[in-house]
Amino acid sequence: MDSDNNKLKLLYKTILGRVLLKLIFCRRWFSKMASIYYNSSLSKIEGYHSYNDWFTRKKTVNICGSEIDLISVAEANLSVIREEGNSFIVKDSVYDLEELVNDKKLAEEFKDGIILIFRLEYNYYHRYIFIDDGRLVFSKEINGELHTVRPIASKYKVYKRNTRIVNLLKTDNFGDVLQIEVGALLVGRIENNNKIKFKRGEEKGHFELGGSTIIQVYKKNVIEIEEHIEEIKVDIGEKIGEKNVKKN
Repeated sequence: MDSDNNKLKLLYKTILGRVLLKLIFCRRWFSKMASIYYNSSLSKIEGYHSYNDWFTRKKTVNICGSEIDLISVAEANLSVIREEGNSFIVKDSVYDLEELVNDKKLAEEFKDGIILIFRLEYNYYHRYIFIDDGRLVFSKEINGELHTVRPIASKYKVYKRNTRIVNLLKTDNFGDVLQIEVGALLVGRIENNNKIKFKRGEEKGHFELGGSTIIQVYKKNVIEIEEHIEEIKVDIGEKIGEKNVKKN
């Protein structure tokens, strides 16, 4: 881990590193080249054909609580932020939801909502699930760069610069939910299972290679969850909040 951090410091804290990021490491062609290696037996880990086989391995997922309990979409470091209008702050960087989803009308529907940021580290389980029964309204990919999602790159506003998939989910208990899967350094592929109708706890998809992030946006007063949480470790399927049954 220390070795990885030192390499990232070289890339993000030096002039040479930033040049290499721009020209090579954040480019999709580099991610595709890296994926060839990590999908081959040259990168094998004991018990697995390749590094990517280990990285995308499946495990049994335990789903906690009842249908009104809000569960974690993934094994991740969770941060909870309240929007101010259509803006929110992550590590001193100001984000605009409209820029993130590339849709002004959609962003307005979630004004003053609650943002949940699930940051997956490279050694976490990289499959993610649906948080409720419901259906997929639409899904669209926004092409971009592939910066690391670790805090060292926070000033780059990686969530609006990185390649990402924007999904609008219509759920039974939490209404319309925005879910954005964000690629990261070496993560050239975000693999979704393309389910139109889904059940709580069903697998939605997975990331290939490296750390990644999932952002969820809930409308105002829909969920009850402790606010101002920052980088707290949660497990996939763990209860993290609940439906706000008093909103009406």
